[in-house]
Amino acid sequence: MSGLAGRRALLASGLAAAVFAASGLPVSAARRGGMLRVAMAPERVAAVVARATGGALTEVAADGTLGPGLVTGWEPVRGARVWDLRLRERAEEVVAALGVLGEAALVAPLRARLALEAADPDLPLRLAALVVPGAGLYEELRRGDGRVTLRRVAAHWKDGRAGWFEEVELLARDPAGARLSALRSGLVDAASGLGDHAAGMLRAGGEHGLAERADGLEAVSLRIAAPVGMDDAGFVERWSLA
Repeated sequence: MSGLAGRRALLASGLAAAVFAASGLPVSAARRGGMLRVAMAPERVAAVVARATGGALTEVAADGTLGPGLVTGWEPVRGARVWDLRLRERAEEVVAALGVLGEAALVAPLRARLALEAADPDLPLRLAALVVPGAGLYEELRRGDGRVTLRRVAAHWKDGRAGWFEEVELLARDPAGARLSALRSGLVDAASGLGDHAAGMLRAGGEHGLAERADGLEAVSLRIAAPVGMDDAGFVERWSLA
């Protein structure tokens, strides 16, 4: 294999790995369908809804792999003070989002140039924090009585890679005891921010996987494949039926 061919193969395999990692599961390991119901602290709901209904410019997988999002390619110019970006779709909305970082403009239908005040070699990583509203895998179906219901969009560029549930219901519950009650009664499949005292009773029940997160104990039904925790705002699109 020639040097050029080898580099192309490496780039291709790296991109594939990034795509699979961004979804959280290999394509063959997940199936689409069903409804996910989760309980969380009220202050966390807005971030999860924004991430599920919006599209990030780049995406970082649970293992730290950086992959494409609405921005599919990037090339630094002038010592990383200027960046040439290849776009997937929603070009004008992406450029508007880039405006918070510097001067952004379209130079072709799906190409943009971003000029920064100072060089930033980590720009592709920073793009993962920028989200275009309405470009996500889910849309808000209804809201009220402390719950938000999301519905999977009919078609998306991530089809077959992420967004496995047809509907997702987010229940805003406080205090931690209310989230635990919803979980134990079968009202939800998962709950976060539970008190340490919940671990013993949930472990004895044998129906949930437990993990310690920054906001406390997290419990997820064993019928759910959860490659990332609920502390990752993008968990909705990565989880699937086990």
